[in-house]
Amino acid sequence: QRLAELTGSGLVAQAADTRYDLTGLGQSLGAALEPLTAWSDRWASENAPAAVIENTRSLPPGPA
Repeated sequence: QRLAELTGSGLVAQAADTRYDLTGLGQSLGAALEPLTAWSDRWASENAPAAVIENTRSLPPGPA
């Protein structure tokens, strides 16, 4: 279903050998998302360890 949605939206196209490739539109979406990816990488390097520690405090203890 996901491939059908991506194909229907024009982001990927099926090649003759049955693989799927990004279209020009799909490639431009990737380029548009690069700044968001860079931001999320910076956020994760600065905040993720603390967020992970905070979230695991509410987990039940694991097996001994």
